[in-house]
Amino acid sequence: MDIVTVLSTLLASLPTLITAVAGVGAYFLGGLNERKRDERAMAREEAARQGKRAEDLERERHEFQLANLLKLQESLRKVTRSAVLSVIADQRSVAATGTFTFAPSEIDVGAFENTIRFIRLVERVTNDELRQTLNEFGSHLGTLSLPPMNWADLTKEASERILNARFSGLAPRSKHIAELLGLHLREELNRRDSR
Repeated sequence: MDIVTVLSTLLASLPTLITAVAGVGAYFLGGLNERKRDERAMAREEAARQGKRAEDLERERHEFQLANLLKLQESLRKVTRSAVLSVIADQRSVAATGTFTFAPSEIDVGAFENTIRFIRLVERVTNDELRQTLNEFGSHLGTLSLPPMNWADLTKEASERILNARFSGLAPRSKHIAELLGLHLREELNRRDSR
């Protein structure tokens, strides 16, 4: 075979060869393109799943906080009532005996249970400022059920002044705390509604 025959045969088969190479190349490029498209689709699906999980977690947090704040409102009412009953029991004791005595056992048991529940609910509050304010108020309520340090040395009049000061200071402070808790509860409701 001479070179001309080989070249003419080669030139004649060149379009077929180019078509075959182009076909194989297109097949591989198509496969690469398909794989890239699948990877992008998987990345979008994963991002959507993560977004959904984040939304679900945020919704669960709001529902938990909302339920906690509602329970806390009721608990606040109960611990405040227990403190008021304790002060009233002290006032009756001072009026009758001239000195402080320990509260009746039914007040003590109820107050203890209410206080434990209140503390547990306060610890679940996510707002640091509100949690600190509620802790301080809870501590204040706890001091109301205790007689003064020098209670045995106090006169009846001095004991009555202390109790009147405790009682008169409790109403405005508990009102402020209830309003603050209500404000945070409304904020939580509004945040949930805006989603």
